[in-house]
Amino acid sequence: MGRDLVYNILLREYETIMIRYIYEKGEATAPEIWEHVNGAIEKERAFSRGILLSFLHRMVDSGILQNRSVTLGEAPYNYYSLKSS
Repeated sequence: MGRDLVYNILLREYETIMIRYIYEKGEATAPEIWEHVNGAIEKERAFSRGILLSFLHRMVDSGILQNRSVTLGEAPYNYYSLKSS
């Protein structure tokens, strides 16, 4: 069984796209991830930012992703990356 098939069984298409994007960039903010995924999937299947944030928080809670908070001016930004083992 190929790795892509395993990912597609365990994760939804947009979740796989998110994880790969974070892996390829090293780290990314939620708005960057949302923009990338919305551009990669079919427009009629676009998803909300709430779904994205829920998935990111589940991945952080599961120990798959880590996040670091940075405050720029008065706005906080969370950068997500794969957790190092």
